[in-house]
Amino acid sequence: METGYSRPYLESLSTDELIQLADRAGIDIPPHLDRIFIISELLEYSEAEEAYADDMEEALPSQADYIDAVPLVKQYNITYIEVLIRDPLWAFVFWEAASGIREIHEKALDFGGYSLLVSPAHSGKEKSEDSFEIPVGVEDMAWYIGFPPELRKAGEKGMVSCYQVQLCALREFGRVPLCESAPFTMPALQGPPPHPDTLSPLALLSGAAEFRVTRLQDRESRFMQD
Repeated sequence: METGYSRPYLESLSTDELIQLADRAGIDIPPHLDRIFIISELLEYSEAEEAYADDMEEALPSQADYIDAVPLVKQYNITYIEVLIRDPLWAFVFWEAASGIREIHEKALDFGGYSLLVSPAHSGKEKSEDSFEIPVGVEDMAWYIGFPPELRKAGEKGMVSCYQVQLCALREFGRVPLCESAPFTMPALQGPPPHPDTLSPLALLSGAAEFRVTRLQDRESRFMQD
């Protein structure tokens, strides 16, 4: 209901209009009550509503006070990549690239998008043949990465379980690494790699039977052909 009525305004209304205002305000008006008392009730209600609104305005901080009281997140507009392990087959990766870095690459004529380069973690800088790459969109900021059983048993030293993920900008002259995650270890797979026919309904729901691995050299060879 509107509040802040003046006495002259209320006196200009008919008795029926005064009763309608009182009904909307939840004021119980006895039958045949003189209009003078109806106006008094409405004025008293209006003054109480105005006082309550003033108290609330004083109690609530202004927008400027709120902005001053809430500091910006320390990781605002920086470049980073993090990994959360979901289970032995899946990890959730999320990232951010600082606006200045994105602008440099995205405005370049040879810009080809972004990718996540997943590699076994080791001390050397050169990426292993067991690495694989996932193209991601310009607007993407998170992705689920699958680690299928056949990939996990690769490598010269047996089971590969420790990885790193790089966020890269794709340019005509190659990948430009923007940031790299800390090494992370996927949980061990129990027993031999499962056959799709023996997977549990939950594993099937997760997509474990539909893993398709594109080796890094395979992707590069197709890129050269194109």
